[in-house]
Amino acid sequence: MDSISNRADSLATLLESRLQSWQKARDAQEQKLRDCYADEMRIARDGDTSGTGHAKSKKAKGVFVGVTRNKIRSAKARLNDSLFGNGRLPFDTEPTRQELREFSDAMESILEEQLLRGQFKTMLKSGVHRLCTFGTGFIFGPFVRTETLKETSVDTSAGFPQLVEMEYSFDLPYFESASPLDVFPDPDVDDPQKGAGVFWVSMESPHTVKAWADYPGFQNIDDAIKVLETKPDDHGSDQAKQLRGNIDFWRGDGRVKVARFFGLVPKSALQDDSALLSFMEGEQTEIVEQEEASEEQVEAIVIVAGGVVVKKDESSHTKRPVRKCVYEEAPGEMWGVGIAENNMPHQAIVNAGFRLFNEGKGMALLGTKAVDRSAFMPTEDFKKSPGKVYHFKPNLTPAEKQAAIIDFVEPDVSSGWQEVIALSSQFSDDDTGITKYSQGDDASHLNKTATGISMIMSAASLPAKDVLQNIDEMWIEPCIEALIDWNIRYLEPETVNHLLGPEVAEKWQAIKQFGKASFMTWRATGAATFMQKEILANKLQGFMAVAGSTPAGARLNWDELITQVWDTMQMGREIPLAQEEGPQVPPELQAMIEQGMQQMKEQARQIAELEAKLADKSEKNAIDWYKAETERADKVGLTPEQVMAIAQQTFIDMLQQGSPVMTPDMMDMMPTDAGPEPFPFEPADDMEPIAIEQADLTPEPPMFPGELTDGA
Repeated sequence: MDSISNRADSLATLLESRLQSWQKARDAQEQKLRDCYADEMRIARDGDTSGTGHAKSKKAKGVFVGVTRNKIRSAKARLNDSLFGNGRLPFDTEPTRQELREFSDAMESILEEQLLRGQFKTMLKSGVHRLCTFGTGFIFGPFVRTETLKETSVDTSAGFPQLVEMEYSFDLPYFESASPLDVFPDPDVDDPQKGAGVFWVSMESPHTVKAWADYPGFQNIDDAIKVLETKPDDHGSDQAKQLRGNIDFWRGDGRVKVARFFGLVPKSALQDDSALLSFMEGEQTEIVEQEEASEEQVEAIVIVAGGVVVKKDESSHTKRPVRKCVYEEAPGEMWGVGIAENNMPHQAIVNAGFRLFNEGKGMALLGTKAVDRSAFMPTEDFKKSPGKVYHFKPNLTPAEKQAAIIDFVEPDVSSGWQEVIALSSQFSDDDTGITKYSQGDDASHLNKTATGISMIMSAASLPAKDVLQNIDEMWIEPCIEALIDWNIRYLEPETVNHLLGPEVAEKWQAIKQFGKASFMTWRATGAATFMQKEILANKLQGFMAVAGSTPAGARLNWDELITQVWDTMQMGREIPLAQEEGPQVPPELQAMIEQGMQQMKEQARQIAELEAKLADKSEKNAIDWYKAETERADKVGLTPEQVMAIAQQTFIDMLQQGSPVMTPDMMDMMPTDAGPEPFPFEPADDMEPIAIEQADLTPEPPMFPGELTDGA
């Protein structure tokens, strides 16, 4: 068993040596990251005023103006609003063919459920904050944890209803965001997917590490937590170790250093105890296999705690589970450039300028004095304070006392430092791309006109759009791809049934049997949402202005256009437009009206036939009147809805009052009661009233014997 221990120790030694080497290679970048953190948290540095002539005797750190902090907050809020301002997760799926939409929708529902349960939105917001501060952010995963779903149902097995609660446990994939200060990638590459791997280091309490013993796959936990759980002694040998640098690499302040490694290790180092035991017993075939495997490198996930390997597994991911994103890319480098680094020289200038501004203003207001020490007692300290009493020597005349203290007027040079601060602020806006306008401040030379405001917004939008495209391409889309891959391999239809119901579970069963996601495409929508919010609203408002000034605007649906502008600008939850609703026709009455209209058409045909055969004047006048009024309605521009309303009203009046030309079939359709109320019809304001001449329908005596009459 000693060989097994030695093999585990060799993996720990290999990773420890690799981690120390990569930490040392990152020293210069780490100092830059610390300075970025200090600027965001307004931690003053001693060197801000070096080279400015500031008094070297002043040891106390001066005030810190939060220029960098304000820009980071502004950029972070703007990016998060673009990602999540529409209330949805920033991704979308589309089927490759329209008939496959139900499957892509099912996949999208599953992804949204998993991301919401895994706190993806909170994790991504944390990553955006680190992007703005450090210029680089890392997301690790997907990892898997056990979630418990509680379902409440009604049980009637006892003869009466009872509420029961059941629990269902399932595996949930999730992602984690890491601070760049804790990530140590291979320094020889510019992409964490390349090279030997990536370390993610953190300091954990012994209690946290001890709890890992309950999780499957962990081992050697007791050896990992064999550390002092108190702070090292500030005296004696512990202090001497710190002076010489001989401190424990894996322990500090009673906590255990935990290094999670994602990368390449020898395959032989991942073998289980049984394989190592066979190797130790000297089986020849095993020896040959071990020699061949010792040269092979495989992707693995290894956790080292306190210098002891507590978990090691060959990676099941198709890609290394680490994703880097940069605020602004530095070609050929692993680390990006963020707001704090871009603003670093201006932050130092503003800090120094403001301190010297205060000092110059204080000199001008308080002035300086010259004293003749021979006129004062030896105990006089010359420190000025309210109620100060000077200790003069005795027997001095008033003139001698007045001459002992001479006041000097210092010129006020603070206005010069004001100009320096203003000039540096302008350069800061240019270097960071975060203008004062986007921070809620004014730009007095441009914000007087709509064109000036549009110029400012366009200039401020370009850097944010570039960052959102990086987030889309480097974080969101790879995370969605990894999650889809995990689901196809591990997600069971039973879990989908509990989370989203049987309909989605049925679709997922078909997808899982298919075994791939080629039926759909997915894309991140962060940059697209930003474009909609920042540009679409301006375009819609410009279109409204143009359309309102042209005759063609009268043909537009202005209510719909205003609604689109309102939704794009997110003015509120509900648009304050009056919703006009027309009269609702009951289905039974609508069917009766349609049948009556068919009868009227048939009646008109019969009348036309009679007109051709007979010479009855009254019938001819009635038909001519009907045709004339129909043509007149078409010429005055009545809409189809208005014509239909007139026809409906006419038919209802016929049903209520009776008609001399109704057939026996139509008489059978008449209701026994008074019938419904007539349809209200209100003509348009610009519609001229139609003058309707009453036709003379009085029957005349027949011209020839046997001629048909109305009563025939």
